[in-house]
Amino acid sequence: MKILIYNINPNDYMGQAVKYLNSRNQSENSPDFSEILIINDTNGDIIFNPVTENFSDIEAKLPPGWKTDVLIFWGPEYTLIPQGFENTPFPIVAMLGDWNLSFSNLRDNIKQFDFIVSDKSCVETLKKAGYKNVDYWPGNAFNPDFHKRLPNVEKIYDVVFIGSINNDIHRKREKWLYRLTSMADKYKINILLNVYGDKYVETLNQSKIVFNYGIRKEINMRAFEAPACGALLFLEEDNLEVRDYFEPGKECILYNNDNFEEILAYYIAHDQEREEIIKASEERVKTESYRHHLERLLKLIKENGIIGLKKFSRPFCNLPQSEKLYQNGLSALYAVGNKSILAAKRLFEESLKLNSDSSETWNACGLAYANDALEPDNIQIKNTVLRKAMRMFGKAISLNPLSVIAYYNQGNISLALNQPEAAKEKFLKVIDLLESGTENIFDCKTLLFPREFNLFRIEWENITAAFIDSENSLFREYKNLLSWKVSEKMGDYFLKNNHFEQAQSFYLKSILARPELASQSRWKLAEILKNQGNNEDAYQQYQKAINDEPFNKLIWLDIIDFLFNINWYSECEQFCRKFLLLSSVSPLYEIDTSDIYTSLIFEIRLNEIQKEKIDNIMSICQTNMKYN
Repeated sequence: MKILIYNINPNDYMGQAVKYLNSRNQSENSPDFSEILIINDTNGDIIFNPVTENFSDIEAKLPPGWKTDVLIFWGPEYTLIPQGFENTPFPIVAMLGDWNLSFSNLRDNIKQFDFIVSDKSCVETLKKAGYKNVDYWPGNAFNPDFHKRLPNVEKIYDVVFIGSINNDIHRKREKWLYRLTSMADKYKINILLNVYGDKYVETLNQSKIVFNYGIRKEINMRAFEAPACGALLFLEEDNLEVRDYFEPGKECILYNNDNFEEILAYYIAHDQEREEIIKASEERVKTESYRHHLERLLKLIKENGIIGLKKFSRPFCNLPQSEKLYQNGLSALYAVGNKSILAAKRLFEESLKLNSDSSETWNACGLAYANDALEPDNIQIKNTVLRKAMRMFGKAISLNPLSVIAYYNQGNISLALNQPEAAKEKFLKVIDLLESGTENIFDCKTLLFPREFNLFRIEWENITAAFIDSENSLFREYKNLLSWKVSEKMGDYFLKNNHFEQAQSFYLKSILARPELASQSRWKLAEILKNQGNNEDAYQQYQKAINDEPFNKLIWLDIIDFLFNINWYSECEQFCRKFLLLSSVSPLYEIDTSDIYTSLIFEIRLNEIQKEKIDNIMSICQTNMKYN
């Protein structure tokens, strides 16, 4: 069987698994012999540049006599799908990874593929949308040559988390991590960022328990790597995939909202029970390496009749050429890398030559130019390109005066051009359209400026996936989300211009639209209420902002300063203690906070607070504070 895998690195874990299978198949001379070639734009067996080449060019680069049985496209959510891909004369399979961050792009572009594999949440979402050619396959695994027990390594941590702190992407996980930090006064907790390679493996080996949480309720790499390194896997109870690999209570521990702290404390204290579970999971995980998972993928493709498929059902092929070019442009727009933006501009412009009456394509082309404008250092070039993008959004509006997304993008372009008054007018127009009850204001369901993984963009993608089978519900949720964001922007405008009453009104609108996302609006509202002398309400908003965004150190410092200045010393001490607990376990807080606590102690002295309390706070500061 001749297999092409597109868009993996031969030096990463899956690339090494490919090398292993190639060498093993050759040595065994199996009747099921498979030969795999890697295609990418830098160091693959075949070098291919999707920005400048058509996929039909691949044929000329294949070895003599090579006849492809299947091509597997790795991660189209981050990679430009080349032009002509839908006409590939052999079966093509998509492996979707972070689909939740790019669903607007994938929704129609994956109609180019004959078969799609991904995590269970993605499979459920796509089946809900009517896709039948999808199946579950775990894209994550571990490397047994690297992730393993190390000899003579002491368990110095009770609980460890290794990953990233990003409230935009991992809001739910951060709330669990905040609960974890509250136990740091009793246990050795460590939250580590940017730990890779040998240090990563060593830290897992040094840990009794590894906290984990799947963003898509999937089984991620850490779920296999932790047991392989001799740590107890601690994973959320509602994970959709964990039971396919580990038996809860015997090979892993699952937590929920009611038992989180209790079962953590139990397995920290009970060494023998913990070690029995670790040994069982360590044995179980041996069959979950990248090699094993790649073999299962090939078997899954065979079982679904993809090998030998002669008749392809690819709905993408039936689209008008202008729509194909538009979808190709979307793929380029969402792809990683600046060169893909240039491809997006070209593809959208080619689409407009065939159909210049598409408001959505004009908006898309404007977005490509706007994002390209963010790259040059020359302010004159940047502003010239931004104005061109503004005219394209204007063209989209001329074709559809109800295009709320085009108005929103114009508002953000105005901000980038340092024209806050123009931005205000555009955002007020967005609010008018949202509140008018008019239908068909979302002529484009994506394409927001700027192109970045912020909370707004990520939640937009979540909504697009969650309500894929209900357009009415989808548009309702888009309205709420856009209302949240635009109201926050209007609040920022009025706050900057010292119009506090109007700012307060818009921040309240923002909170009402999406209360669970409104930590920034709550924080700014708290500042307004504080300056009005409304301490009770300000304190309430500060608390809610911290609960929604517990790892934002600036909110912590603001609330501590606020409580100190209004002489609420008891509450101030509580927040100091919580903050110091966070700072003791997370590298995010390596800042000089000595001035805050010195001021607090001085104020306590001035108010003749008991010496015992002063000594107590001094002790906390000396133990936990990180001085420059």
